[in-house]
Amino acid sequence: MKKMIYITFFMLCMNCYSQKYFPKLNNLFLEQSGSESIFTEDINYFREGLRTANNKLFYKNLQTSNATNVAFYGMDIIPRFITDVDFLNTGMLLKFNAKSKEEFPSFPIIYNEHINSDGDSKVGEGTIQILNDGLSLAFINEQISISNKKLENEKAEFIIKKISYKIEKDNLSIQLEGNFTTDIIIKKKKILKDSIEKLEIEAKKDSFVISAINPSDNKLLVILNQKIVKK
Repeated sequence: MKKMIYITFFMLCMNCYSQKYFPKLNNLFLEQSGSESIFTEDINYFREGLRTANNKLFYKNLQTSNATNVAFYGMDIIPRFITDVDFLNTGMLLKFNAKSKEEFPSFPIIYNEHINSDGDSKVGEGTIQILNDGLSLAFINEQISISNKKLENEKAEFIIKKISYKIEKDNLSIQLEGNFTTDIIIKKKKILKDSIEKLEIEAKKDSFVISAINPSDNKLLVILNQKIVKK
């Protein structure tokens, strides 16, 4: 009888634990082996940066559909242990804004990917829609500052609604669509918060650049030009 009680208690504990287990996002997209990756060696540093950023993200409610070169994923992202992470040691913060009232707050995403194989080279492109303001990018003052002096201790924050990307050989192009939460200053130029709807990221062998188009003159504003020092 006592043995039966122990077994029952053990099974109940296991059941409670399993209900709170969520798989890691990296296991779905950026597996450790890298054999599935279309990132070439030259830009693999960016992939590793994504792995670091995703390291403590989990997912649930996965819906997926796959064909030969096309994939669709819908899921809820659970930033279970973190609210932000320094991205590629730049000072920029990827912020995870799960605001739901669940026991483990989450935010939904919809991900579409298309890969073309051409001999030994692969070209990939895709889009990720971020719902419920779940993801944002915050900048240190040396990159972008807030124009309102009353908020000068806060970081300029860009709410990301959609991510579009294309990987081709040794070049990765990313477009972030969204909006800033406050009026900002870039390179001593004051810009209204609704004027910039897109940020551009170009990752190459030795550097990656983040930029925006100045709405007043349509000229490129370089926010960050980061040189890559590989170990």
